[in-house]
Amino acid sequence: MTEIAFHFGAPDKRGYALRLIRKAVGSGAKLWVLGDGPLLQELDSALWSLTETEFLTHCLVDAPEDILSRSSVVLVPAHVQQSHPEFPILVNLSTQMPSGFEVYTRVIEVVSTDDDDKDSARNRWKAYTQLGYAISRHDLNLRS
Repeated sequence: MTEIAFHFGAPDKRGYALRLIRKAVGSGAKLWVLGDGPLLQELDSALWSLTETEFLTHCLVDAPEDILSRSSVVLVPAHVQQSHPEFPILVNLSTQMPSGFEVYTRVIEVVSTDDDDKDSARNRWKAYTQLGYAISRHDLNLRS
C-alpha cells in the first residue's frame, strides 16, 4: 500500500520542495513532482542553478522518453494525469488530490502556511483516510 506523508507548515513551499528533492535524489530516489505551472517553472530554474558542483537531472513530463528515463526528477503540471513506473515517489505541490497516486510507493504532500493551501490539504487528508490509507504527519513548524 502506498505510504502517504504530509509535510505541514512550509513557509516557502518552493524552497522546502527544493531541499526535499535534493535530499531524496541524494539518497538515490527518483521523483515525480506534481505542481502548478508557475511553481514548476520556479523549480525548474532553481534545479538548474543549485551550485557550480551540483546538478540534479530533471525534465518536464513532455520530454522524450530517453530523457525521462535518465532524469531523477520529472516536473508534472497538476492537470496532467500520467505516471511513470520508474518513479516510485510522488511529491504533490498542488492543491489537488493526485490522480492515480496508488501506483506510487510513496506520496509526499507539501503544504505551505497559506490558509487556502492548508484547507485543500485537509480535504486531501480526509480523502486518503476515507480510502483507508494511514498518513504520517510532519509538522515543519516544530523544527524552527
